[in-house]
Amino acid sequence: MRTLNRSLRLMKKPTKMVLPRLHFLSFLIVGYPNASFANHDHLTSQLGLNVLLKDKFDNASVIHCRSRKCHRITRSVLAAELYALTHCSDFVRIMSQDMSIMLDRKEKIIIFTDFKSLIDTLTKLTTITEKRLLIGIAVIKEKTIRQVNYVM
Repeated sequence: MRTLNRSLRLMKKPTKMVLPRLHFLSFLIVGYPNASFANHDHLTSQLGLNVLLKDKFDNASVIHCRSRKCHRITRSVLAAELYALTHCSDFVRIMSQDMSIMLDRKEKIIIFTDFKSLIDTLTKLTTITEKRLLIGIAVIKEKTIRQVNYVM
């Protein structure tokens, strides 16, 4: 009970939120997509993404977080992760284009994923039978294959 009361007091206490000062000339847009497969009652998946601005001194600031229900049918974990990666890639590319218009220079993009099977599918020759997945993988390979990294 004491722990609960202490945490409630801390939640009520006003805190000062400080955003780190980022180096203006060294922005990097970092995206991290994630998916959870069939976690709702009617077996639909949840897609999420985090987008950060990072500078060369490793200061980072979260600029967007989103978690939403996937409206497409996912028949596998690979499909859910691929849809999340596609959504994150599109969002980060739009952010990069908007920032390049505002700052008059092109911003770099990096996307991290923790799903090793997706990285293997993108980089190696693997056989996939679902046509929807083939189309999604072809799109990701075409536009962002060099920008997707694996993180444990």
